[in-house]
Amino acid sequence: MLKTTKLTDVASGIWVWYSYNLEIKLSLYSAMLQCQDGLVIIDPVELHEDDLHRIHAIGQVSAIILTSAHHGRAASIYRERFSAPILAHHGSLDELNVSADGSLRPARKIAGNLQVIEIEGAAPGEVALYRESGHLHFGDAVEHDKNGLQIMASRGGTPARLARALRKLANTSVQSITFSHSAPLLSATQTHFDKFQGNLLSVSH
Repeated sequence: MLKTTKLTDVASGIWVWYSYNLEIKLSLYSAMLQCQDGLVIIDPVELHEDDLHRIHAIGQVSAIILTSAHHGRAASIYRERFSAPILAHHGSLDELNVSADGSLRPARKIAGNLQVIEIEGAAPGEVALYRESGHLHFGDAVEHDKNGLQIMASRGGTPARLARALRKLANTSVQSITFSHSAPLLSATQTHFDKFQGNLLSVSH
């Protein structure tokens, strides 16, 4: 594992940091969102001590969300440090390497304005997150590379089923997107997202 990057402010109320896992050859991105009722940390990898202090200075952490069964990462460290509950979809609980304190439910918003979206056809217990100001977060379902937004080849996933699940987001207004395995998408985001939704049509059948 390479050294983790610094906590970086990439947009209003959005921070990211990442490390690289040499064993699985994947970038592991984490995000923190300012929500209505506090900060929400998503799929966290470890951070330097000065950045952990910085999070304390930014605000109260309301929840730590794991977007799939494969994203336990350093969540237990953050739970102890910030006294915040770890939340995960019930479908991920059997495979998580950390105990969860609560289950994510689509009908229940986290921290006031963060919507949970079930994504079938990806990793066990896969969810996406949507903040009402126009921010979207993907875990193991979608990645962002030089060719745009792509369905991510996920362990245990089914591309056609995943594409159908993602098509349910077709009318979503998006200003920014963060990912658990890719750099954030912050420019022409709606254009990229609408093109991606069009490409999903050929996969979902």
